[in-house]
Amino acid sequence: MLNITTSSEDNAVIIFLEGRLDVNAAVEADRTFTEVLSQTDSVVLDLQKLEYVASAGLRAIKKLRFNLKEKGGSLLVRNATAEVMNIFEMTGIAAILKFV
Repeated sequence: MLNITTSSEDNAVIIFLEGRLDVNAAVEADRTFTEVLSQTDSVVLDLQKLEYVASAGLRAIKKLRFNLKEKGGSLLVRNATAEVMNIFEMTGIAAILKFV
């Protein structure tokens, strides 16, 4: 199960992901990412409470990054756990993300 909340900070929208970003949750995450894209071109993903990311979740994050880049925006990732960072590194997605 995935819990998604958002807040605003400066000119960015912060998206907090809590739980597991699996196949089922990726649909909901993608929908939230699309809504956020209509509001801003600066997004921060806070992954402090994210436990797991499946390939569908990685695709949703990559799609968010691509769409932000297309409109001249930015995606920052913060507070990624060791487990999630391991997944990002093993899949190569860590190379295209910016971490703070």
